Amino acid sequence: MRNCKEVPLMAITFLKVKVINPERPKKTRECESLVDSGAVYSVVPQNVLKGLGIKPISFQEFILANKKSHWKSSLLIENGF
Repeated sequence: MRNCKEVPLMAITFLKVKVINPERPKKTRECESLVDSGAVYSVVPQNVLKGLGIKPISFQEFILANKKSHWKSSLLIENGF
């Protein structure tokens, strides 16, 4: 049995990302984003997207852990890799 002191510590990791309006590439904003290695979606605050003139193309339903439905606007985004 392992001693609790031997368990590796976990860390919270942030990454600077640049959000760009693809229709107006000179319009950008740098944000600090929490890295979640198990996430399916990346999230950018709505006020950042609005400030860049980026509009949602659809809405998507998410079911939360408490079984409540939550609708959010969404975009299809290509990553910069």
